[in-house]
Amino acid sequence: MNKETRLIKIQEIIDREKDNPFGRLEIPWQDDLVPMNVYKIPLDFLVYNKYNGRILSRTKSLEKQGKRIDETTPEGKKLLKSYFGTQKKREIKKR
Repeated sequence: MNKETRLIKIQEIIDREKDNPFGRLEIPWQDDLVPMNVYKIPLDFLVYNKYNGRILSRTKSLEKQGKRIDETTPEGKKLLKSYFGTQKKREIKKR
């Protein structure tokens, strides 16, 4: 699913559920805590952030080697998921 389709589907959920959100949370936004509605979004509509600080050095290293990670493809998702899994194991070992 491409970015535009994901955004459309997420917006449809927000529009449909705007009067009945899942909940409300205070979210840090522009140097303030702002109350915002929370919605249940199917995981299929979400993608890993390849520039997440926990895996940034790995993704940047691959990009410097001329490789591109497309987080919307099954291969890209699998690669990023493995990076997060490896990071999680490291965090557990530190405890």
